[in-house]
Amino acid sequence: MIEWKYKRLTTMVIGQRLELIESKDIIDLVGKKMDYIHLMLSKTPYQIELQEIHDIHLYSASIENVLLKNYIKTCEVIKDNSPKNIRFLLSAILKKFEINNIKAIFRAKWAGISVNEAMKFITPFGNMDEQRCKSIFENSKSVIDVIEHLSDVEYGPVLKEALSNHKDAEVLQVIETFLNNYVYKKIYKAVGKLKGRDRKIAETVLGIEIDSKNIMIILRSIYLKIPKNQIKHYLLPTSQIFSEKELETA
Repeated sequence: MIEWKYKRLTTMVIGQRLELIESKDIIDLVGKKMDYIHLMLSKTPYQIELQEIHDIHLYSASIENVLLKNYIKTCEVIKDNSPKNIRFLLSAILKKFEINNIKAIFRAKWAGISVNEAMKFITPFGNMDEQRCKSIFENSKSVIDVIEHLSDVEYGPVLKEALSNHKDAEVLQVIETFLNNYVYKKIYKAVGKLKGRDRKIAETVLGIEIDSKNIMIILRSIYLKIPKNQIKHYLLPTSQIFSEKELETA
């Protein structure tokens, strides 16, 4: 790791860190009503995003969206001020927010919930901004329609491949697996461009995240009564702690 290349970035991150809410203030929010939490957060760096929430839309999901928007904004600032390879990595990581919106659309369409209700679970980002997500909801009658409306984005071919590899009961699991694999391959490609301690740290953090994802996939698959020999096809390919054999026998 060449420390000097992070000098400007480190100073900026420290500045961001000083703006965070202190632990004692977070603990004070426990058990409080939503309007009180909203009031307290309006005195923090989240105040800009909070201005978008009207009183009638004040609920836990809307506040969670505010936190995510602020997090994304901070990540983008850090990305734009990072060395090239770190910038490439953060760009790949931020794509997770795009696919999270796509997953939310599929889940909502599968569950048959209303557009307004579904939009509570959308955090606009990149190609999946609020207008586009809402348009897809309003103009899709089925999961297949959603895939057609996404044919022009980079995930289009991935989704079409997923559609050809599913059984009705497992369609969401298959779609999410294909999307996850697509994004995590991009992240690993970005990690591969790093060197030394940068690469080691990135591989470790990413590996731990993939472990947690795989455990959640296993638990969800068991709940959905998906056959054991099928579950292994949904697992992400790289693990930090668990081997492929250990995951398959879980």
